[in-house]
Amino acid sequence: MKLLVGICVFLLVPLCWGQDILFEDDFDDGDADGWYEATDAVYEVNEDFRYEFSYYEEGEPWGIAYRGDGGEVMSRRDYSVVVEAIAHDSTTRINLDVRLNPYGWIGYSLGLNYSHGTYYVGRWDSFTDWTTLGWKTYEGGLEMDTAYWMRFECHVDTLRGKVWEGGPSQEPDEWMIEAYDDTYYTYGCVGLEAYNTEGDYFNAEFDNIVVTDPWVGLEPETWAGIKASFGQ
Repeated sequence: MKLLVGICVFLLVPLCWGQDILFEDDFDDGDADGWYEATDAVYEVNEDFRYEFSYYEEGEPWGIAYRGDGGEVMSRRDYSVVVEAIAHDSTTRINLDVRLNPYGWIGYSLGLNYSHGTYYVGRWDSFTDWTTLGWKTYEGGLEMDTAYWMRFECHVDTLRGKVWEGGPSQEPDEWMIEAYDDTYYTYGCVGLEAYNTEGDYFNAEFDNIVVTDPWVGLEPETWAGIKASFGQ
């Protein structure tokens, strides 16, 4: 099943939409080469070939890994990112970042809040300065040990995202959350974050990340037709 999901991601994206793949990583090579890791969390590609972040000591219950398509920085300002994420134990939040500057800690995040069962888009202006640009309740709530797919796109001043279950072929046609902000039109990098905002330990996994050009030119009817053509 994992292999089938991987095939769906890496065939559907380039062949259907003809978009450039800026970078991709399914971690099936057993390493996370190219990712820069921060904080004292433990980072490893586990036996399921997922990129796992964990922390089980008193201190900073937070982990982040980030990269671009040319090292630490993206080669362009506008792009679309999809990733599969799973929260375990006491993880309270997972973020997918775009246009992130990890040194000044500025950029944008699409996040899952497991405590409240919500997803949100927001802006970092420093490590302690966060602005929520929009949020919505995830129908049925968010469950631990469940795989959620997240797509986050930045295009000029438009930030939009989707969160869903089931795999690439179940991706919703419509964007589920959208916000507008022109504070940072920078290259930045893509980031993966996991937190426990209520305690000292957490555990989360990421997989099947693909970064492409934005989908801005794809209308919902076009995307629906593509899925139908593949019998999905």
